[in-house]
Amino acid sequence: MTETKPLLKRYEPEFSYDRLLDGVPWHSLAQPSRADSKPMQFTRVRIASRSGTRAFGVLKPAASGGIRVLTTIPVPVRCPLELAPEGCQPAAGEAFYSIKRSSVFLVGIVLASREKPNCSVGSPATIRDLEAPMASCRGTILDVGNTSLSVLSSMAFPPDAWVRLESSGWILFGIVRDVASAGTAGQCLRIQLEAAFRADPTPGKAIPETHILRSFPKLQPWTGLDRESPLQGDIL
Repeated sequence: MTETKPLLKRYEPEFSYDRLLDGVPWHSLAQPSRADSKPMQFTRVRIASRSGTRAFGVLKPAASGGIRVLTTIPVPVRCPLELAPEGCQPAAGEAFYSIKRSSVFLVGIVLASREKPNCSVGSPATIRDLEAPMASCRGTILDVGNTSLSVLSSMAFPPDAWVRLESSGWILFGIVRDVASAGTAGQCLRIQLEAAFRADPTPGKAIPETHILRSFPKLQPWTGLDRESPLQGDIL
């Protein structure tokens, strides 16, 4: 007869990483980390607004919630828009500022709704460091909350690292807030979520004209970034 161990949430008194990690398939973490050859693809995003603006941009880590994007053209403020990071399904949102910085614009965006990612405990995950050296590794989901999740990582991440996590049909962006050693297995990371998107089931294809985009009758051609000339630099 197989013994079934109760799942503990991290806020319960009996919670410990040793209990939570007991039985996790460590062989799934065996592959070494690597540096991605095209790291910019994991932060690229497309934006469409009701006024007809369509632009490419680059995601930046958020200071306090929401999403920040760098783009080469201004984005209308307080107007419905749709954004889709690379590999993600489009999501509705609204820009609450668009500030010119040198030759680019820094745009702050709030999503219309905040979904809790439906990632199962024990599911495999891919964790990508979105800042130099842009490495990636495998991991295992340990716990999922409304605003944060815990994951076992086979690679060391420093506190405040900005990461992209892909698991169970979801793509998540967040900041590493707590790090705990898991011995030879790696590290246990608590990631504060900035945004969660459903993964695009058909990556590489053009972003579909969803019901939100169909309500924008004056859409202009895509401008700003393209796949051959991404934004460069690190403007905060």
